Amino acid sequence: MTVAGSATLRSSVATLTERRYRESPVAPLPPPKTLSPRDRKWVPVAWVALCLIWGSTWLAIKIGLNDLPPISFCAIRFAIAAAVLFAICLGRFPLPRSLRDYGFLAFTGILTFGVNYGLLFWGEQHVSSGLAAI
Repeated sequence: MTVAGSATLRSSVATLTERRYRESPVAPLPPPKTLSPRDRKWVPVAWVALCLIWGSTWLAIKIGLNDLPPISFCAIRFAIAAAVLFAICLGRFPLPRSLRDYGFLAFTGILTFGVNYGLLFWGEQHVSSGLAAI
């Protein structure tokens, strides 16, 4: 490909991207706000809380596996999470309208979370929670 052809290709891709952005039914995000000094002090607190909550997940999985089989435990965890997220999103975002959209969401959810975490929960029966976290 020549340099002129490469520039033309880049130009047409940029034009297509801009057109898709303008025609998108989703409103563009506003620019990020800077935090006031009063709000900035809460950033380390939020970071520590996130570390504690996220880090304790692996230990909670290890403890929960004493009472539940791994796939059932994983399914219960994600059923509860899906219900909470559905309640949060209800009324804030439009729900998908077609059955095809729900099929796509189910397929990607199973591959992204179901298989990944199902294997993680199963594997955590055999390794420590610290190793599973890594």
